[in-house]
Amino acid sequence: MKKALLIHGAYMSSLDFKEMKSFLEKHNVNVSAVELNDGYPEIISYSNYIDNAKHALQEFGECTVIGISMGGMIASELLNEKNLKKAILLSTPVGKAPGNLKYLLLNLKILPQILAGKIRINPKELTYEIENKTYKFLEKIKRFEPISVMKDSGNFLRIFDNIKASKKSIIMAYGDKDCTVNIGEARKLTKVKLKIFEKMSHLLIHEKNRKIVYDYVLENL
Repeated sequence: MKKALLIHGAYMSSLDFKEMKSFLEKHNVNVSAVELNDGYPEIISYSNYIDNAKHALQEFGECTVIGISMGGMIASELLNEKNLKKAILLSTPVGKAPGNLKYLLLNLKILPQILAGKIRINPKELTYEIENKTYKFLEKIKRFEPISVMKDSGNFLRIFDNIKASKKSIIMAYGDKDCTVNIGEARKLTKVKLKIFEKMSHLLIHEKNRKIVYDYVLENL
């Protein structure tokens, strides 16, 4: 039986893989989804994430590791692990970041909601308001601290180097509308099997036509 270990991204949890996990299990794949925040309810770090993922891999045994976004970064840190047979990295940042805030906002569908008045941002108070409820940016950052995680991980150049140096089978997939990553950098990794999904953005597993992503993952396990 094929086995797959799923690693979620920042601001996500293992529950984000619920549908994909069910799909793979229906096709006789033994699936386990890592909860990166497990054991770290308050402040976490990139090294904590790696430790949790490494422990999960050791417990689960030889398998294909599938990571999305930051989860793909974590997966790249496990490429030297004996139990990692293959890696499938979805929407994983590598190399030089695009650094384009305008397109990042458009890509995340935030700007249209701001323009429509559905989301109101108060930059002085560092808050945003949705449906008359006010939320603080820092509350979410304090809990999951993805900014600290990205800082701890250095820059995406190390992730690029991890992948380039590995002798393992690695598959990378992106949406062609994803402006949060630099797909041009991924194209430089000539030993990697690269897949670009048309009319899809960053969170491939949540896209309307996500079934084709599931099929592609299953095909490449």
